[in-house]
Amino acid sequence: MTKIRQWFNNRRAAENIERGRQDAGIKIYAVLGITTNAKCWPNLFSYPTLDDFYAAVGQCSVTSHQIVLKLAAQEQAAGSR
Repeated sequence: MTKIRQWFNNRRAAENIERGRQDAGIKIYAVLGITTNAKCWPNLFSYPTLDDFYAAVGQCSVTSHQIVLKLAAQEQAAGSR
């Protein structure tokens, strides 16, 4: 089952990356107004590149809710310093 899922994910990689770019960016800025550099997002979720992160968002492996929670925690930690 995993190999089948991987095959479909690889075929739609560019589509998932584009969908992830749109979903992640629009929702995060619209909901919270958090100003953060998107280049740091992959590190928060242990992805090697920004495109890998966007593909995960496009595949719904990472949800916008998870992103919001991590960014909010990061902002709170930065504010308490």
